[in-house]
Amino acid sequence: MHKAKSGIRESKGRESSPRRGRVRGIPSFRWEDSQRGKKAFAGAGSNPPLALLSAALLFLAVMLAAGCGGGGGGNTGDGWAGAPEARDLKPRTLAHGMISQYGRGDEHLTGEETRPECEVITTAEELDMLLRVAQFQEDLPPVDLSREVVLAVLQGPKNTGGYAISISRVTQEGFLVEVQVEVVEPEPGSITIQILTSPYHLVALDREAFNPHGQLRFVFLDEKGNLLEEVLAEV
Repeated sequence: MHKAKSGIRESKGRESSPRRGRVRGIPSFRWEDSQRGKKAFAGAGSNPPLALLSAALLFLAVMLAAGCGGGGGGNTGDGWAGAPEARDLKPRTLAHGMISQYGRGDEHLTGEETRPECEVITTAEELDMLLRVAQFQEDLPPVDLSREVVLAVLQGPKNTGGYAISISRVTQEGFLVEVQVEVVEPEPGSITIQILTSPYHLVALDREAFNPHGQLRFVFLDEKGNLLEEVLAEV
């Protein structure tokens, strides 16, 4: 299973798109420039070819300044035509519940102190291993991992009820896949049922839905934007 734990928090802000603006260094045309050209033409009566050349150069400079200032072209505006757009992917729920054995065999886990774990599963061997360890309360429907990818979020062992976890949204923007995770915990001092739980949610995503393919960076975030886990996986 593709996993990569991280304790840091990551900003969700995106880089601003490159801006297109006026080309600097070329002055804009002014009325004084036209008058200056007329005087040059009038004062050069003894040398008409030179006067014509001066007027032609002035006209060329004015037209060049006007053309650059207009910024003509097919790709105008502040946006970048090649910038990828975030697309929603449609996950298919495979299993979602509270009762499992995931994490119960780890002596270092201490119930309420554990943090959610997030995994990207791309092979049948990885999925079989998770199923043997977790022993979910429900059987999974058939999954073809040659055509699908499985995402799993696991809240870990808890000593009471009131906990839940779910994948609420998956989006892709270039080689970045953002997975939004909703984590529910009981309020401090609240009355909860005394039961051993280990909440989980597994979803499948069609490989053909990803664009582009290749090595993708899956970033799992909670509802406050805190980084839960970051995983690199080949899709």
